[in-house]
Amino acid sequence: MAKKSGVIPGEIIKRLAKIKNAEQIRKEADDKYGYSRAIKEYAGDYKSVMPSWIQGIDIVPINEVYAFIKTFVPSVYSRDPYIAVNPKGTRFVIGAKMLEMAVNGYWRMLELKRQVRRCIFDAIVSEGIIKLGYSASLGDSSKQDGEMALDPSEYVNEKEIFVKRVSYKNIVRDPNAVDGFHDARFVAHQIILPLKAVQNSNLYENTENLQPNYTIEISGPSQGRSAPKYKTEEQFVALYEEWDRDEEKVYTYSEGCDGYLMNKKWPYKRFDGYPFEMLRFNEPTDEPYAPNLIAPWEPQLWEKIKIRAMELDHLKRFGRQYIGEKGAFSKMEKDKLIKGITGSFIEKEMGKPDPTVLQYPQIQTDMYGVENRIDLDKDNIGGQPNAVRSAPQKTQSRTLGEIDRLISSFQSRQSDPQGEVESFSESISKKLIGLMQQYFDKPKYIRAAPVDQKWLARQIKDNPDSDKFDMNGFMLNREDINNIEFQVEVRAGSTLPLDRKNRIDSMIAIVKLGRSIGIMEGDKLSRVIGKNLVAEFDMPEVDNAYEETIRKLEANETVSKVRAQAENQMQQQEMQRMQEALGQNGGGGV
Repeated sequence: MAKKSGVIPGEIIKRLAKIKNAEQIRKEADDKYGYSRAIKEYAGDYKSVMPSWIQGIDIVPINEVYAFIKTFVPSVYSRDPYIAVNPKGTRFVIGAKMLEMAVNGYWRMLELKRQVRRCIFDAIVSEGIIKLGYSASLGDSSKQDGEMALDPSEYVNEKEIFVKRVSYKNIVRDPNAVDGFHDARFVAHQIILPLKAVQNSNLYENTENLQPNYTIEISGPSQGRSAPKYKTEEQFVALYEEWDRDEEKVYTYSEGCDGYLMNKKWPYKRFDGYPFEMLRFNEPTDEPYAPNLIAPWEPQLWEKIKIRAMELDHLKRFGRQYIGEKGAFSKMEKDKLIKGITGSFIEKEMGKPDPTVLQYPQIQTDMYGVENRIDLDKDNIGGQPNAVRSAPQKTQSRTLGEIDRLISSFQSRQSDPQGEVESFSESISKKLIGLMQQYFDKPKYIRAAPVDQKWLARQIKDNPDSDKFDMNGFMLNREDINNIEFQVEVRAGSTLPLDRKNRIDSMIAIVKLGRSIGIMEGDKLSRVIGKNLVAEFDMPEVDNAYEETIRKLEANETVSKVRAQAENQMQQQEMQRMQEALGQNGGGGV
């Protein structure tokens, strides 16, 4: 018997109940691990998130959450990764290289560096989530004349691939899943849009009974004496775009609407899983959500803030405080005493004793030692010594070697989050390639990076009649990349900052390897390394002298090459004359 079409009574209510339950689980995790609290601390709002055991103390905020995040993000992601596409067989070499340049080109074109950095920030305080897709994969969402765009983001263009960061607050998932999106039966994206934009869009249906969930009232002062105060309001609706893995369908619905706004099959065929990727730096212990990177050392931070407040409060007590008999001074004389103006003459009643300055005991010296121990515990848990935050670092000695060891230990600890960021970039790249393979319906010009110009030059040389390649890029068709077998990986360390010191150290390390990796003294590679190494020292005189030396070496090599060619030619001519002479003598010996 065939199933009835249309909406089953109560079906949307059940889906909404499932969503509300998932939202409650997410809220409990937020309260437990302090996702929202960490964001407020980053913004410097410590008073609104003050724990109960510190209430009543006039705190002095120490915003180490800001310092931690500002140091952490560039330590794991400072540059766009280099995505390597490795072919599975020789017949896929050219196609894999074109695909590699295309996916790296899309990272630059879509400005994914900005999106990934925002996800890293989210992952520090909660979870970082990227959404990938094709803007017309679920239907025509293009803006008509006079209509409002459904997605005003500059990263989402009509009928184009998009990759954008989504807030964890707008994503709910199966609360029984303990491995992010990998084992979730459903993932729902809450999208808040103007009601008019939804009702006028061709993407959604059953919008005639759609009710607003939010109304924002906007008012302002009058523009003149007789002009009335302006007032307007805009209505918004909250949609849930649910991706159901069991049914492989996409449902869109809203509270107060008795019909699906969208009910379509899963559109993406060239990659597995949801069109979402998640980044987090702590794995959960068989729970749907995991602790962030702030919560583990947050208690030590609050203890440090409390101790610092006690120290400053104690210092304030050493302002001038006097004890005297009532009536000993008039109000005017009291003001003179309190202000402490130099040269003031203060009169008191005859026979009254002089005022006495209150004396407070010194602060316990153990407090500074306790503060240092708490600071050490905090750095031990968080993994960031003061030295990597450009702050003074207390050490056992004053040698630079000890500071270098601290920084080296920090870098070793960062290897795990760096690996997570690289895996996150790999997952994004795989799905990005899947979207390219599915939605490249017409040729696209891919602008290549300068490092790929030699490869392009070889293709132009090998295919002189082809108009596909030029020195700046190439035209890419779906057929070029559709049936390629490949593996994707991010070149290790490609996202890390390559500052001047790291560049110099890397080049010196290559020079030290020397002959063991095939670098010969005076060959082309050694000269290129030398040229770049000298340029890093920013000394024009040395740079010019090196360039002059290289020119002389190249001129001498040219002369030697011409001389060798001339000698070789003379030898060949002499051999030819000898053969001719032997032929004239009847082949006899000389």
